[in-house]
Amino acid sequence: MVSPIREVRILVVDQNDIEAQKIGMALDQSGYPLGWCGFAPQQLKTLLAEHRPTLMIVHAEVGSADLRAVLSALHETHNSALPVVLLCKGMSDDVF
Repeated sequence: MVSPIREVRILVVDQNDIEAQKIGMALDQSGYPLGWCGFAPQQLKTLLAEHRPTLMIVHAEVGSADLRAVLSALHETHNSALPVVLLCKGMSDDVF
């Protein structure tokens, strides 16, 4: 039996709401449902519950407080298995 294709729903997270919106608008042409927000924990948790993303794009550096906030929100909302694409500088010197 062939399983149905799961709808892709993208959530873009950036420290700057305007930058998150720019990334979202660029992806909007793809036709995928998307949302965007900053790193405010309550806003992030609300969007995780309401938007139900299947993929997150996060603009944060490895080891940053912002990334820790995202990972914490994912854990607290039982979304730890949600794939996260991390937009950051080179990670050769950082430990994830």
